[in-house]
Amino acid sequence: MASRLPAFALFPLTAWRDQLPVDEWAACLDAWVALIDSHLSLSDADFNSVSVKDESLPSFLTSFTRETAQNGVGILGPSPAAKRLLRGTYQLITKLLQSSAPPSSLTQWDFLSDVSTVYGKKKTTILLDTLSEASGSYLETSLAGLKKFLIKNLDAGLSGGDLNGIQSRLEQVNNLIHASPFVAEYFLAGSDFLDGLISCYKITNPPLRRSLISTLYVCLIGLADAQKVGPLTDHLYSLKSAANTHKSGPLNVNDSLVAELVTSTPLLTQLSRKLDPNVSTRTTTVLSSLAAFKKPTSSTLFPPKPKRLIKRKIDKGKSLALPEGQHQEIHIHRLSSISQVQDLFPELGSGFISKLLDEYHDSTEHVIAHLLDDSLPPHLASLDRSEDLSPVKPPTIRRHSSLIPR
Repeated sequence: MASRLPAFALFPLTAWRDQLPVDEWAACLDAWVALIDSHLSLSDADFNSVSVKDESLPSFLTSFTRETAQNGVGILGPSPAAKRLLRGTYQLITKLLQSSAPPSSLTQWDFLSDVSTVYGKKKTTILLDTLSEASGSYLETSLAGLKKFLIKNLDAGLSGGDLNGIQSRLEQVNNLIHASPFVAEYFLAGSDFLDGLISCYKITNPPLRRSLISTLYVCLIGLADAQKVGPLTDHLYSLKSAANTHKSGPLNVNDSLVAELVTSTPLLTQLSRKLDPNVSTRTTTVLSSLAAFKKPTSSTLFPPKPKRLIKRKIDKGKSLALPEGQHQEIHIHRLSSISQVQDLFPELGSGFISKLLDEYHDSTEHVIAHLLDDSLPPHLASLDRSEDLSPVKPPTIRRHSSLIPR
């Protein structure tokens, strides 16, 4: 029987982490890695009696995934210890969730959403496919509470609904839905959740509308990934019916969830590609009919804007700016494309998305498709996904100031 191992220290918040000297941060990483390796080296019997019952372990894992999900894995640094920590935490989470008595905090939807944000679709899918029966049961209970909250508040809308709560939860759970066809199927079981999305879209604000569109998109793609053709076709017909009802009403025909869904996302293309070519005529018919609701102009949620030049301040007395034509030109349409991708993948940094757009010739549809399929080429898949765009200053010509200091 293994003796009790030292307790884990919580992963620090950004405000504390920024105050640590480089050598102390390196010592923290080494300590966490050594402790994780000690747990992973235990036999199955010792792991169940020591690691599963160690209360400090789930506290560390939840704090670690929360911070890295919110701030990107770049906060760990580029050291070998940082990479070992990232790999070791995934292995430890997997082993705990495969146990017969998993820590309850690790089976909650919000923790697993953070895991999917940090480790991506492929690894999260493998993790979710190997959950123990107990872990799967706890996760379903957690999802039931979330779904109940969402349906209640989506139906209430402006009449007492917690719109901010809806948006924050949808933005977080979308990564989990993206990684798990089971979760997508769970949310679309029955019609209440879909009806809530449709009704709330009519009366809410643009930021929440983007979240509603993103959630519905990943849910439908999840059904296609699982080849649940019957339920998927039923939901597509419900969307068609809702679009026809909206079209015959007093509101703008283009201001509907369905019109925005088929215009601003590659839904129809992705469904046609993912579904078996021999699907029923009923399915192909509804896909064709939904295409008729595409807007004739660009999406209102992600409007393209013309290019413009960003004026830069002159370093007064210190330098002269080069002629205006030589300034760094920022194409605002690129920023709109980045925003569109981030609505589906909020964990991705603007710099990383910009590189994907370069690779796929500014096609957001191709970028989203490769992200959903986890099929990026190696030179892109290995990049830091949390990288942001860095402002580029225009080149300047240095000169000495002729002004006398006051």
